[in-house]
Amino acid sequence: MIVWGDGFGDLRGARATALALSLGPDALAPTPRDLDAAPAREPLRERFLRRRAATRRAVAARLGVAAESVVIGHAETGAPVVIAPDGGPKISVSGREDFCAIAMGESPIGVD
Repeated sequence: MIVWGDGFGDLRGARATALALSLGPDALAPTPRDLDAAPAREPLRERFLRRRAATRRAVAARLGVAAESVVIGHAETGAPVVIAPDGGPKISVSGREDFCAIAMGESPIGVD
């Protein structure tokens, strides 16, 4: 399933999903983990936090859970991982300026 635009729709049940988003301001409050992982300088910090919020929303839409319950971290390699809820999809995130690509799948997946 490939989604283009600024919404997520119902992503449940897809084996793999790729989203291409134009990022606007997001009302989803950053978590302490998000704030710690974000770069210190602007505009990189703001863009990182918007990508992280969009990723949490996308994972939540895929799993049918509240975005606030999704926790994203990083593996030792630096790749993003879903920490909670347990058993979340494998994810990959890429961004440039105010655009973002998010890929999710049952097995390792990549987007760049």
